Amino acid sequence: MKLLHISDLHIGKRIYGYDLEDDQRHILKEIISIIDVEKPDAVLIAGDIYDRADPSASAVRIFDDFLSMLAKRKTEVFIIYGNHDSGSRIAYGHDVFGAAGVHISPVYDGNIEPVRIMDGYGPVDIYMLPYLRSADAAEALEKISPDSSVRNVILSHQFVTSAVLGESEEMNVGALDNIDGSLYGPFDYAALGHIHMPQTIKTESGIVRYSGSPLAYSFSEADHIHKSVTMVALGEKGAADVSTVELSPLHRMRTIKGLFGDLISDRGLAEECKNDYLRIILTDTGGVMDAMSRLQTAFDNVMTLEYEYMRQQSEDTEIEETHAEGSPDELFDALYEQQHDGETMNDYQKEAAAEMIREIWEDGNETD
Repeated sequence: MKLLHISDLHIGKRIYGYDLEDDQRHILKEIISIIDVEKPDAVLIAGDIYDRADPSASAVRIFDDFLSMLAKRKTEVFIIYGNHDSGSRIAYGHDVFGAAGVHISPVYDGNIEPVRIMDGYGPVDIYMLPYLRSADAAEALEKISPDSSVRNVILSHQFVTSAVLGESEEMNVGALDNIDGSLYGPFDYAALGHIHMPQTIKTESGIVRYSGSPLAYSFSEADHIHKSVTMVALGEKGAADVSTVELSPLHRMRTIKGLFGDLISDRGLAEECKNDYLRIILTDTGGVMDAMSRLQTAFDNVMTLEYEYMRQQSEDTEIEETHAEGSPDELFDALYEQQHDGETMNDYQKEAAAEMIREIWEDGNETD
């Protein structure tokens, strides 16, 4: 039996104010193209369908279109809700959809009944465990008693201890949200969601795998991870093989770094990056006036701007309290010198700082 495993679609998500709906439509159509080539017997969607519990109408349409494309291919589909989803919204109509081969986990009530599908090697029981608090998830997994004579698969949306996190994961501090991977021991394959970095968790039995999100939702993900779907081939009991099929986004997320003057004049780089979402890190030792708007004129799709010296200072230094007395201009001058190893502002920077101070002062002293 061949299974296609995806998760963490986060439909409706925005990054730095950018609407990603076109990107998500593109990647879901690409997944459909992979399905047409690979012809899986079932598609497993392991939670975080939407980015919000109350998704927009357009986000719902995107997922509805995806389900319609899957239904036309007569592929069995299994869906659980994640921590970003509303369980009751995702589970709506699950009995009706199940009759059409789209199996949606109901709101968890303490019981999980598997859905059985068949292939040439016999039955495969598929369990759907939606997102729960870690203690409840552990208890639920301990209650499940799969038939050990058949192949068993589970969809689950949890943070497994030892999983590697990406920048865009919003996890609880410490180990309070973790569960142990050994809890998935009775299953031949555990299709996990919740972590955006694709990875296989080592356990003594079975395969426990995060497919990862189909799109990068942070620059750290984009810089280090190739996004993919996971393909699982189940043979006879105990025989499973995992492979991946890489995905190509509509826009890559990319980081470029350099001096403002060098970047703004590099037309070749601008052409190379014209389809990319950009994070630009300036290596200038001081601020550049109106840098963001000027860079957005030179480059398409600049999402965010950072200064390398500010990042280093926030990580490595603490600002000392100096010049406790003095005018705002004098205090600003002193702060600038401290952050730039004694270097003073030029006339252009002093004028810009003075104008900013005047605006703040006027705003703070307005009366109704």
